[in-house]
Amino acid sequence: MEQLVEGRSLDFNICIIWQNQSADDLVEKSTSHDKLFSAIEERTNYGDAKLVELWSILKTLSAEERQEKVRWHRKCYQNTTHSGVLKRARERFDREVEGPDESRRKSSEALQVNTFLSSFE
Repeated sequence: MEQLVEGRSLDFNICIIWQNQSADDLVEKSTSHDKLFSAIEERTNYGDAKLVELWSILKTLSAEERQEKVRWHRKCYQNTTHSGVLKRARERFDREVEGPDESRRKSSEALQVNTFLSSFE
């Protein structure tokens, strides 16, 4: 069963995250839907391009449709919701928003100059 939203499609017969066939079993009746959707939304907010399209479709579904249609591989779920992955995504996003770290570059440049000058001593 494929869902078409604004020209994008999502196949609900396979893992919602990976969107590929696999011999691994799918989790069908999980109580973890909310955690998964929250993690997908959060990573989308941090600019995770792989999940933007998925979230644009999932957010249009009602809670009942999500419970009924959405299935995933256990490993895909773990990789999406892992707190370390979310933390790294947030840190990467924060670095991009803040721009280059001039203080780090300046200290590195000063170290290079000091090293150069000390070579003449």
